[in-house]
Amino acid sequence: MKLISIIAKGISIAVMVVIIVILTALKSNTGFSDWYTKAFGNFYNNWMGGITNNISFSLFELLVAIAILLIIYTIVMLIIKLIKFKWISAINQAVSVVCLVVFVSLYYTITGSVAYGRSELPIDINTEKVSSQEIKQMSEYHLKLFNEVSKKVTRDDNGLVINPYSNDELSEIINKEFDKIEGDYFIDYQPKVKNAFFSWFMSQMHITGNFFAPTVEISINKDIPIAEAAFCYAHEIAHAKGVAREDDANLIAAYVTLNSDDPFLQYSAYFEVFSSIKELLSITDYNYYTDFSSRIDSAITKEWDNSNSFWSHNKFLNDVGSFFNNVYLNLQGQSEGTSAYVDNMNVSIDENNLDENGNPEITINEYSNYQKLLIKNYKNR
Repeated sequence: MKLISIIAKGISIAVMVVIIVILTALKSNTGFSDWYTKAFGNFYNNWMGGITNNISFSLFELLVAIAILLIIYTIVMLIIKLIKFKWISAINQAVSVVCLVVFVSLYYTITGSVAYGRSELPIDINTEKVSSQEIKQMSEYHLKLFNEVSKKVTRDDNGLVINPYSNDELSEIINKEFDKIEGDYFIDYQPKVKNAFFSWFMSQMHITGNFFAPTVEISINKDIPIAEAAFCYAHEIAHAKGVAREDDANLIAAYVTLNSDDPFLQYSAYFEVFSSIKELLSITDYNYYTDFSSRIDSAITKEWDNSNSFWSHNKFLNDVGSFFNNVYLNLQGQSEGTSAYVDNMNVSIDENNLDENGNPEITINEYSNYQKLLIKNYKNR
């Protein structure tokens, strides 16, 4: 009977692998990926999310805990069976584990993986080169707004920003910001955000938040610096609304928070994207960049220092988190892996031509996503 069971499970595994391969191939077609994400996503996310939104704890975290216990139990049982020379029973259990892993992979492919092949975001960003003078004007425009919004947010006794909203309130505000975007690109689902129970581990792995497609749940690391919170919420909500690629989720998060009228959201947006302005200026005119940096509100620089301190003191499992996240993103077709989180410019460095300070000449081939958005916002002011 166990031999028949092994054969049946083997056939099930083969069928599931074929379906995974077919869906993976189909997601390379943006038209199919867009249609599938909208059609299936609107049904599944509203159905499953309607259930998990009403559960106070993270079902995803519970499933992870169960999976870890199951792995330990399986390893122990396999060792016992091998010691007792119960080969068929051991093989049957091993095949059962493989079958379960493939089933989970299939379920994730059906609920979340296809969206990685979607078309570009429906937002207007700058695609043209601008002069160095315009870069400086754009930078001054955003510096003024950042300094102004820094004075509008509420701060604690340590000078750090305070979150004025509950999880549900902030989720609702950000969902409304997404609703302002014209078109039907996003899934018509209003996700809520939950605090992760295992936030300490997330901090050690340098994870700010997580969206798990099978349970349609957003779990946020409740220990992250508050200045990063609204941007992080927007990033994970973007995933729940059908934006799979990490660079796209970052860009749309910047878009909705930067264009919000809410000071807390605006502050979080600038807190995340302002380094892209500084990087652009440092290449355009370093002396100007130095003076520019000195005029950033001291409360902001203190907040940056606090954030850097937090992440530098929480890095015990950083390499582990980066490894698994990198593997996951590569499996989903994001060949750049965890680099997708970084807002990099495309530049060329000429070591043979040095400037007056002895630095190699740098040519900007293409602005980063944040820079394109910030330039467009300046033009639309």
